[in-house]
Amino acid sequence: MAQKVDNIFNAVVLLGSTEISRIVIEERMNKSGIKPFRSEWLHAYITSTIAAYLSNSIGMAPHAGTLITMAMMHDIGRNILYRNLTQQEKDDMPKDPRDRLKSEIGLFGVDHARIGAMLARKWNIPENVSRCIEMHHGPCSGLLGK
Repeated sequence: MAQKVDNIFNAVVLLGSTEISRIVIEERMNKSGIKPFRSEWLHAYITSTIAAYLSNSIGMAPHAGTLITMAMMHDIGRNILYRNLTQQEKDDMPKDPRDRLKSEIGLFGVDHARIGAMLARKWNIPENVSRCIEMHHGPCSGLLGK
């Protein structure tokens, strides 16, 4: 930038509400002890950027904040479940979402979407967001008899 920003209001305008939302969510997760890996943050960031773009493109701009929150948090349960796995065990997880969900259920008795929704509800996150986290694999979840 040509000059330094010394005013919080200018910083907010320059960053934009989408970026500030991401910063707030990241800070909240860090305070809770959840420390996603860089690749997980990148995935959440890209997903939320797509959600913001789509919400504006299809006329849902008033709901963009909710959609960005859902996108940022959709895989929060994965970090919880995978925390105690070795790097090799993480690398060995199937890439196909259906197979990965089956593996999670086999290993843990539950998948990351359900864990994420439980955590969101514990944090008193609104039910529409919690439910979205729980069902973010949609048809894949139905294949597993949920």
